[in-house]
Amino acid sequence: MKTVQNQTNAPIAVPLPGNKTLRIGPRGQGQIRDEAAAFGPLQKLVEAGTISLQAAGGRVGPTQAGNLPNLPTGRPGGRGGIRSSRGDR
Repeated sequence: MKTVQNQTNAPIAVPLPGNKTLRIGPRGQGQIRDEAAAFGPLQKLVEAGTISLQAAGGRVGPTQAGNLPNLPTGRPGGRGGIRSSRGDR
């Protein structure tokens, strides 16, 4: 797997083999297969400096390092959200 890094401040669509497209946000990242890295239109974006290719695992991000933010997992003790009332009340 290779990591594709968007080097621009605009979202881009990276063409992939099989008539597929990888959409990457500004300064965002995505992953592609090793075979797709040799695709002609993708190589043109690399040569133009629009994207860069890196081997997967080369850079450690916050989610890969285990430094996940302490996000709430839901409301404690119940379903949360909209309550359903049953019957005539």
